[in-house]
Amino acid sequence: MNDASRGLPAALSSNVLWRLVVAFAIGAALNLAFAPFGYWIMAVLAPAGLFALIRGLPPRRAGAAGAAFGAGLFSCGTYWLYTAIHVFGLVPIWLTLFLQAALVAIMASYGWALGYLANRFWLKAGATRDWLVLPALWVLIAWLRGWLFSGFPWLTIGYAFIDSPLAGWAPVLGIYGVTWAAALAASAVHVLLGAGTAPGAHGTPPAGPAARRSGGTRRPVLDAGAADASCVDTACGAAHCRGRRAGRRAAG
Repeated sequence: MNDASRGLPAALSSNVLWRLVVAFAIGAALNLAFAPFGYWIMAVLAPAGLFALIRGLPPRRAGAAGAAFGAGLFSCGTYWLYTAIHVFGLVPIWLTLFLQAALVAIMASYGWALGYLANRFWLKAGATRDWLVLPALWVLIAWLRGWLFSGFPWLTIGYAFIDSPLAGWAPVLGIYGVTWAAALAASAVHVLLGAGTAPGAHGTPPAGPAARRSGGTRRPVLDAGAADASCVDTACGAAHCRGRRAGRRAAG
């Protein structure tokens, strides 16, 4: 079964570099939700894209995708620091670029934590992950970023909803409550678009034709060391392998 028939997450997961590029681009696109653009819908679609991208990945790869997302978000969203540090602060350009790169790396580490933790402890897809874990982790990471090491709450997605249907909830829920509502909406978009329904999207490869003929189960080969790569691990394939091994023992 090819990647196109397995859905968007499987297609995006086929190449590590491609996944990182897509994650970086999604993070950069999230800047469109903030001033001067004000396309608040991107604060829902961009997290939904990240949720779809990391679904079913091993924790380290999910963390790398989260870090790329954060790098895209903050490398484009903190461009003004160059003017503040170099133009007005008269700091040498090399030091300005170093400081900006260091800040982006630190901010990207929060994205890494989101992807790694989500897939380290809640890899299995389901209602708990989609409706509870992902929105809660998003808010927790945003909250930590807002105060840890003196904090840098810049580009918290709740700020993007000042002119949106969620604006009325800001006095009640606060910035992190709105952020949670946005992350919940992003998870809903991710689920409704069918990211979790495609075979193989949860880290389990889809059953091949031989496995489907045997009732969808894959039986292990009894002696993997003696079987060659042409043997198929189904009931028929296992019998064929046993026959070939018996023939070799008789010939020996």
